Amino acid sequence: VVTEVSEKVAALRTARDGDDLEAIKSASEALSTSLSKIGEAMMKDQQAGAGEATTEGASAEGAAPEAGATDAEFTEKPEGEAQ
Repeated sequence: VVTEVSEKVAALRTARDGDDLEAIKSASEALSTSLSKIGEAMMKDQQAGAGEATTEGASAEGAAPEAGATDAEFTEKPEGEAQ
């Protein structure tokens, strides 16, 4: 895929140096399509990794708490009372 993107970038640079607007648009769209493929692959990898982490890190109550998360309690003071 990296080679494909490199080729599309080179084609776009060549088209950009010319004055054929349609060639520039076509090369730009081809590059965009190739970049979309990379984005899709990255999302699939990320989703697969997130699914594995949730499954492996699950506790008895459900999903594991986020790192750095702290349970806290608070009480509301009636209106007019100083904070």
